[in-house]
Amino acid sequence: MTGTERRQTERFDLKLPALLSMMDESRQSVSCEVTTRDISSEGAFFLNCKPITVGSDVKLNLMLFLEDRYKLKKEKIQIDIQGRVVRTDEHGIAVCFDRKYKIFPNTA
Repeated sequence: MTGTERRQTERFDLKLPALLSMMDESRQSVSCEVTTRDISSEGAFFLNCKPITVGSDVKLNLMLFLEDRYKLKKEKIQIDIQGRVVRTDEHGIAVCFDRKYKIFPNTA
C-alpha cells in the first residue's frame, strides 16, 4: 500500500457474501452479488462488482453464517446497511458505511 494509512478502525480479512443494490442513471434499482475482501466497522472492500461511480449511494445485505456447536445447526444472520462508494479499482469498490443498520435472523 502506498501513502499514509488513513483508516481509524482495524480491518479484517473476511469473505462474506452480500447483495449490493443501487439506483442506475434511469433511477431503476439494480443489484449484483458481491463478496467482501475485507471489512471493518466503518466500511468494506467488495469484489466481483462492476465499476460504480465514487460518491454513489448503495444498499448492502451482508450474510453471516453462524454454526451452533451444541445444536449442530447453521444459522444465517443478515445485516442490512447503507453506504457510499469512496474508491474503485480494477478489483472492486470500497464502501464507507453509514451508522444506520439492521441485524436480524435470515429464515430464508
